[in-house]
Amino acid sequence: MARFTDLDTPRQSRVQWETREITMPRATTRQEARAMLTEFAEYGHWELARLRLYRDGRRWALLRRRKMRISPDA
Repeated sequence: MARFTDLDTPRQSRVQWETREITMPRATTRQEARAMLTEFAEYGHWELARLRLYRDGRRWALLRRRKMRISPDA
């Protein structure tokens, strides 16, 4: 049987993320936005977390990637 007292403690995730927000002006075409996000993904190891298209044509994107940790082995 599960213990419900364990559910009261906040869970800490072992994965830590760093985020980056990108705002694209309304003159940005769909192809330009796609090319920009593809470059971030390929070269910066970013992944798309959220994308919002506003009524006036602006685009807002939230990118995330895992924090890279360097362990001191020396």
